[in-house]
Amino acid sequence: MERESLKKAEERLKVAWMALENDYLNSALSNCYQAFFYFMQGVVGTDAIGVKSYPELLSLFIKKLYRRGIFRPEQLQKLTVFAEELYAVVKGLEYYGIAFSKSHASKVEEYVSRVKSLILSYESKRI
Repeated sequence: MERESLKKAEERLKVAWMALENDYLNSALSNCYQAFFYFMQGVVGTDAIGVKSYPELLSLFIKKLYRRGIFRPEQLQKLTVFAEELYAVVKGLEYYGIAFSKSHASKVEEYVSRVKSLILSYESKRI
């Protein structure tokens, strides 16, 4: 389930990029939402079975993200790349005046900053 969800997230993000580049803004937004949802589902894994709401999934995602030792350095790097690409799509949509709802946009921003701070704390412990 996890690998499949992460693959779906990557596919959706690619579609969102293409849609954004071709000015299909509604499609870009829709695929961006789906990418973020699939990505969280992939990280949460089997715990996501039966989860019905976005806030509930996000809560599980944050808990799993903070659980000690869940990510190896290369996984954190992949998370960061995904987060930055997702964030870039969101910013691209905002450029066109189409934004995520405030709560969704702040969740994406929060996610990006948490991933980055996790990497920084990991790096500082390695030194």
